[in-house]
Amino acid sequence: MIREKEKNQVKNTIRYVLIGAARFKNNNGSKPMIIKLELHEPMPNYLWKKSANIFVG
Repeated sequence: MIREKEKNQVKNTIRYVLIGAARFKNNNGSKPMIIKLELHEPMPNYLWKKSANIFVG
């Protein structure tokens, strides 16, 4: 699951978008908690360019 940023212009939380099934790899920390997943299928090509600025959830 990904989202481009945490809040929009009026400070509302932006929802996450499911980009495919994944397998849990590991997690670390809290507030924020980092969760690493491995996608079963590669991320779609059209998302690669935007992915440099995406928060992963």
